[in-house]
Amino acid sequence: MAVLPLVAALLAAMSAPAPDLHTTGINLYVGDLGAVAGYVPSVDGLSPAEAERERVRGHLRFAHDLLAAADTSTWPADRRAARARNLARLAAYADAGAFPHNDDHRDALRPTFVDDAGTLCAVGALYAADRGRGAAERIAQTAKYAFVPQIADADLHSWQATSGLSLIDLAIIQPAYRPAERANKMWLPFGLLDRIQFAPPRVGVTTEMGSADSFDTTRTTLHAQASTSCDCKFGAYGTLPMSYVLVPDAVGVAAAGGPIRSDTSRAWLGNGDVGLFAGGEGSHEQSVYRIGALLPTGSKEARPQFTSARVGDLVLDLPRSAGVRLSGSKMFGFVTLPSRWLGRGVDLAARVDFGVDMARETTNERLMHVIPRAGFGLLFARYSGTVSFDTVLALDPTDHGDLRTRFSAGVTGRLARTDGRGSWFHPALTLATVRTPEGWGATVAVDLAASARDRRRHDD
Repeated sequence: MAVLPLVAALLAAMSAPAPDLHTTGINLYVGDLGAVAGYVPSVDGLSPAEAERERVRGHLRFAHDLLAAADTSTWPADRRAARARNLARLAAYADAGAFPHNDDHRDALRPTFVDDAGTLCAVGALYAADRGRGAAERIAQTAKYAFVPQIADADLHSWQATSGLSLIDLAIIQPAYRPAERANKMWLPFGLLDRIQFAPPRVGVTTEMGSADSFDTTRTTLHAQASTSCDCKFGAYGTLPMSYVLVPDAVGVAAAGGPIRSDTSRAWLGNGDVGLFAGGEGSHEQSVYRIGALLPTGSKEARPQFTSARVGDLVLDLPRSAGVRLSGSKMFGFVTLPSRWLGRGVDLAARVDFGVDMARETTNERLMHVIPRAGFGLLFARYSGTVSFDTVLALDPTDHGDLRTRFSAGVTGRLARTDGRGSWFHPALTLATVRTPEGWGATVAVDLAASARDRRRHDD
């Protein structure tokens, strides 16, 4: 285009703008001029992720042609060669189409030197081609969302001096990225529902106490799981409950299972649960189906008075039993609910659980438990926290010849970001009410969970 040399000359004469920078276009200097010039194709029919990719690619190609049109005929040969080399790198980077996202900056459009998934921005990629990825990640630690004129890094400026590109040239290249599409991030556990979801590897320790035995017993449940991040979704998990009597006189009254060694022991194990799960993820949803083996690690004694609010895990509390667990979960979210007080609003997710457990007591092989169960939950998320409201129902018609209904409902608050970034530590507190054949009770549980940061892409 004949106008490009003139535009390039005008931009070369510009000075750096004020320190407090914001932009409403894809670039601080030229805005969306690339789209006006026809470098961005129509995005009709494209997904938000594809439209964003074309928007960024179009700007980078425009910036390439704009800088290539500059008159460098009087430059030294080595400087012209360095410029040509970096413009060729820029063209290849634009064609590849792997661009970062604004992870969590409050501006809707913001440069992102290296995002949380490790994707380099255009300027970062040019710099890393000579200085290495580690150098780009070092800059991102302190200037992740900075515009080029704001980055006071000695090594970056040293590289720029030999790159054939001025600071203004780099600022023209630098796009402002949009946040990734908020879709399909159903990875955080609810309070009372099934723990299993497609998510980064997670381990958790949940400690619970209940009013049924005057809070004399504490129950601790260990859980670990891991799943694949590829399109073929499957994973494995393991769960083991144990209990400990805090008051010596209460021995024999509480816990999931009975004594490990003797009738005077104050510690108990419940039945273990290990298995596999598989399913699929789509836009704003997740389906999980699991098959688990019930391991006879519990005691031989009758089930105690203390009942966890996770009544869906009733089978883990049976006297020493072996069997199988079958279940499925359907999750939907997140949908953003508008709020006049909270600005961006609150994200809402929902989950439905259903399943059946079949277990035979090892000391009474004629007694076969068939326990259907179901649950429903709503999870509200805002910034770095979530609150879920859950309800679960389980029936054991083989227990004492009647339905022996168990029902629970509760609220759980958890410190964790829905996008899987931020801290790896996600503590939670659950307050719940439980209805058993013996009557109503209340429980309080503290969950200390640790998870790898979620580096899966949710925008494609």
